[in-house]
Amino acid sequence: MGGPSQFFRKDLTMLKYIVKRCGQAFIVLIGVTLVTFLLLNVIPGDPVAVMLDKNASPQAVENLRHEWGLDQPLPVQYVNFVLDALRGDLGNSYFEKMPVLDMLVSGLKTTLKLGGLAFVFSAVAGLFCGTIAAVFHGKWIDHFMMILAMLGISLPVFWIAIVFQIIFGLQLGLLPISGLKSWTGYILPTIALGSTYAGSMARLVRTNVLEAISQDYVKTARSKGVREWAVILKHVMRNAAIPIVTLSGTQIKSILTGSMIIETIFSISGIGKIAINAIMVRDIPVIQGTVLYTAALFVLINLCIDLLYGVIDPRVRVE
Repeated sequence: MGGPSQFFRKDLTMLKYIVKRCGQAFIVLIGVTLVTFLLLNVIPGDPVAVMLDKNASPQAVENLRHEWGLDQPLPVQYVNFVLDALRGDLGNSYFEKMPVLDMLVSGLKTTLKLGGLAFVFSAVAGLFCGTIAAVFHGKWIDHFMMILAMLGISLPVFWIAIVFQIIFGLQLGLLPISGLKSWTGYILPTIALGSTYAGSMARLVRTNVLEAISQDYVKTARSKGVREWAVILKHVMRNAAIPIVTLSGTQIKSILTGSMIIETIFSISGIGKIAINAIMVRDIPVIQGTVLYTAALFVLINLCIDLLYGVIDPRVRVE
């Protein structure tokens, strides 16, 4: 009798948790749009002045402002921007003369591909190095892995990228140093972008695995004759998962943010390069669209992490 009722309560708790997190995500997105809009309209500079020649007549300036809707009150401009964004219309670029959404979709495909590869590299390298270091705690391989991790954390991403370009591109001629004309073009930016986060992941994995290994349930599993690899995968890694998931979510956001630097160094046409170019000429629709697009992506990542918490640890749903 209690079984179905218990499952129903668990499902209801999870549903409330999901609704609560989705509501918070929506509020964050609205806040991001408002702050971005206000900042772009407060900072000095007029995109119309940048667009037109200095000798342009006042009438030409007013006509262009009217065409772009910049002559309307700020509250009206903001409401129009939000309503259009909800319909999937982020406006047209002032300078590229094309829909902002098309520009962002094209750039985001490249950025997500590069960021996804960098995340996979950092996760695999970090999990491998951290687990090996924990299993062989105190031995030479443990020290070696932690030295690699510290180097990854300490060295700036842009410095690693430039050194890779000089060594593997210019001196050895093994890999391209700009563009993504082939799959080899992803190798250097992927490793450069993921190296810092691989080091952070390795250190966290080592700490949590060492803590989990010392627990009684691990000793019990070993005493029952369970093989060591099964103990590590089934017992240790599962209980060390929550801090690792937390760092993974942070890494995804940091990687997407750091891709702006990497895209500039390697001349990659991603969303980071689009944003930097838009900021240089104060292309407001592109800047607003980039911030909104990126914020929506980050909010989605945070939402997925929160929901994953609820699956891994039921106590999170009740809090």
